[in-house]
Amino acid sequence: QQQFVNVYCRGALVAALLDIRLLKLSDGKQGLREVILKLLAKYGKGKPFSEDRFFDELVEMTYPEIRTFIDDHILDNQALPIKEYFGWLGIDYRAGGDGQPPQFFVKLQPREAQLKLRKIWLKNL
Repeated sequence: QQQFVNVYCRGALVAALLDIRLLKLSDGKQGLREVILKLLAKYGKGKPFSEDRFFDELVEMTYPEIRTFIDDHILDNQALPIKEYFGWLGIDYRAGGDGQPPQFFVKLQPREAQLKLRKIWLKNL
C-alpha cells in the first residue's frame, strides 16, 4: 500500500512511453490503443491470454525493439527514458531536484518530425 502511488504513476508513464515508441516505430500508424484493440479482437471477453507469454505476444504484434523496452524498463526496472522519448515529441523534460517537481516544456518551434509525432500522439490521447 505504501508504494501504490509510485506503482500507479510509473505504470501510467510506462504506458505513455510505450505509446510514443510504438507511434514512432510505426510512423504514426499504431500506438498502444491500436495494440490493445488487436488484443481485444483476438481474445475478447471470456478468452484470457497467457500471462507467461503476454510480453512475447506483444512483441510479435508490434516490433522487435519493443522487447528491449520491456526487458529494460518493465522487467528490469531501469530508469525510464523520459527525456529521450518526450524529446521525439519536441517536449523537453527536466527532472526535479532540490524539492522541485519534474517539469515538461513544449518547444514552440519543434522540428517537423517532432511536431508530426506530437500531433499524432496528442490525437491518440
